[in-house]
Amino acid sequence: MISRKHVPYLLSLALFLSLATAVRAMPPLPTDACDPNPCVNGGTCADVGGEAVCTCLPGWTGKDCDVPDEPAETCTVPTSGEVARWQGDGNAQDSVDSNHGTALNGAGYGSGLSDFFDQGFAFDGVNDYVSVPDSPSLSLTTSFTLAAWIKPTNPANGNVQGILSKPRDGGGTGYRMSLAPDGAARIGLNNGSNCVAGSAASVPAGQWTHAAVTFDAGAASVYLDGAFAAGTTCAFSSLADSSEPFVLGRELPSLGRYFGGAVDQARVFDHALSEAEIRNLWDTDCDDVGDDADNCPFDVNPGQEDHEGDGLGDVCDPDDDNDSVVDTSDNCPLDANADQADNDLDTLGDACDPDDDNDGVADTADNCPFDANPDQYDLDNDGLGDVCDADADGDGVLAGDNCPLTPNVDQIDTDGDGDGDACDLDDDDDGVADTADNCPLDVNPTQADLDGDNIGDACDADLDGDGVVNDDDNCPLIVNPGQDDADGDGAGDACDADDDGDGVLDPADNCPLVYNPGQEDFDADGFGDVCDGDLDGDGIDNGADNCPSVPNGGQLDFDGDGEGDACDGDVDGDGVFNAADVCAFTPSGVAVDPETGCSIDQLCPCDGPRGTTKPWKNHGQFVSCVAKSAGSFLKAGLISATEKDAIVSAAAESTCGK
Repeated sequence: MISRKHVPYLLSLALFLSLATAVRAMPPLPTDACDPNPCVNGGTCADVGGEAVCTCLPGWTGKDCDVPDEPAETCTVPTSGEVARWQGDGNAQDSVDSNHGTALNGAGYGSGLSDFFDQGFAFDGVNDYVSVPDSPSLSLTTSFTLAAWIKPTNPANGNVQGILSKPRDGGGTGYRMSLAPDGAARIGLNNGSNCVAGSAASVPAGQWTHAAVTFDAGAASVYLDGAFAAGTTCAFSSLADSSEPFVLGRELPSLGRYFGGAVDQARVFDHALSEAEIRNLWDTDCDDVGDDADNCPFDVNPGQEDHEGDGLGDVCDPDDDNDSVVDTSDNCPLDANADQADNDLDTLGDACDPDDDNDGVADTADNCPFDANPDQYDLDNDGLGDVCDADADGDGVLAGDNCPLTPNVDQIDTDGDGDGDACDLDDDDDGVADTADNCPLDVNPTQADLDGDNIGDACDADLDGDGVVNDDDNCPLIVNPGQDDADGDGAGDACDADDDGDGVLDPADNCPLVYNPGQEDFDADGFGDVCDGDLDGDGIDNGADNCPSVPNGGQLDFDGDGEGDACDGDVDGDGVFNAADVCAFTPSGVAVDPETGCSIDQLCPCDGPRGTTKPWKNHGQFVSCVAKSAGSFLKAGLISATEKDAIVSAAAESTCGK
């Protein structure tokens, strides 16, 4: 026969065996295709379906980021034959020769083509311009190229607007690039007769356009944004030399024809550039994105990738994720991680490391991504691995769990040794392991077993093994399955009938060894009062019980007066008997109303008016309640004026009612 006391032990054994079976049935541990990392040159690796997939830094390609990403074409910006370049970076200096100009009538400088080109010229279209003294290099008669980035304010204003011009001696234009009254870009030449070619469409207002014109032995052409826009063949193949100054932002001295808007990167070449060369002036890095819109105008990046959207393309951005750590030092160059946290110290930052604890399990599948646990054990199946689970057995007990790997919500510890019964190998701490103990939950170091049934006497319901439970056996220590009692005195024939001689036979005597003819039994537990070590049956021995005649297993004694709450007429010791005490369990030492037994805190709870479930209407209502109650206590002499002031002040500073 198995006692009910064996059930917890058997349940623990069953749990252990089921866990062992589950561990043996676990599938093989996964492997990480990114360990070691096959991606070179700063590439990051991701395990996708067991295959390593590399994400390369700009400038590299190939499966392992080991192939340089070469530009589609070799780009050369023309410089041969360039005789002048005015960049407008706060001055009118020529950056390739000595054709330095002077800003006149308030000509100034403003925002350039882009952040990569600093400033440009700013013309008002009224009377300001830049004048460059005549020089041999600007005396171009048979072949030349004029080019500039322009952003006109109002291109089709009904007037000619000179951009770059070299007038003829005695009046008229020798050669020029200008906007026509309708806003078309055009070339104008004069050698006694005019020769003009203009684009079909007007140049857009308020945005940058690259304009260029060429002249070569009579052939005149116009280009917009690197593409041919118009052309003509003049009646003459050369121009007369002129000693007039070269001007930017104006056409003729006599007519003015001023340009309104911005001009940047104005250039003059001593020969006619090809269309391909002019396209390279519009697109310096030859990636088919004009310099005005290119976020890396000097580095090929046709896709204009800009990982962090800072306006600086990835191929020329030293910090692609904008985390203030340069890419060459950044352990996650494409993922912002200013702290450079690297949990597993594998040189790949946590922000981009697919396996932050380097245990071979990708973070997306790892139940403890920052704690190495390749086995992925999860005892309670809560999705959080045991190595990082504050409650590995999922029993709701965190710190102080007396069986951290075995669920035991009740935390029962029979022997009080700190190891819960669910995982304690010797639950009763009698020196005999539970697996061998014939009473695993009852101390019995001698393992006494009167009837030899492998259930120790300490927990055996039938000590003599005669089939009669001890409480009913008229001779519980002597085998007498027939319970023969010839004289009917209640004592089995095998044993004495009335050991204490009180006239009450032993089977019925609640104190068979102590004289008690009255058989008083206050707690009706079958043990007479004269021999009952626990009169009220609450599990506490009389000598230690603070209410020996009133059941109170918890031994609660709120006021600590040695008299348990169950039998204490004044539970909280505030001088007001329980029957009259409206506010039970007032903390010790706190002044109370002698009529109600309530403290000020109980009269004015922070949550809301006493006796209701509603909150205070406002903070003032709460403070008013405290002030009124404190005034009453002061008037009754229960507190001092100083204490009253302190109580009201504390209420005012509280958040109650707010």
